[in-house]
Amino acid sequence: MSRKILPPTQIITNQSMTGSFVSSVINTQFYDRIFLQVTWSGAAVGSAELQYSNDGVNFTAPSANKITINNNPSNYIIDISATSAPMVRFSYTASSSTGNMNVWISAKESS
Repeated sequence: MSRKILPPTQIITNQSMTGSFVSSVINTQFYDRIFLQVTWSGAAVGSAELQYSNDGVNFTAPSANKITINNNPSNYIIDISATSAPMVRFSYTASSSTGNMNVWISAKESS
């Protein structure tokens, strides 16, 4: 039996960080390992997180999936080694920001 794989896919592309935003909902029903790469430029201040949902409407993020962004261009990874969440999305909340953000996701079934 072959394993299911979500190849690296860009879900946020050069998004302005002057306001808050969320990605579209990503179906992760058949994946239990999720990897996100987040990069940003400019002088952004805010927070970002990978949120989980069971119903596609109500989303929440465990504290381990939260990123504090404080003025410096940088990058960050979120590597989830086990999840049963059928849907995820990426969320950014701006405080006072300039710059742009890019987010890539990949996922796979572990066995």
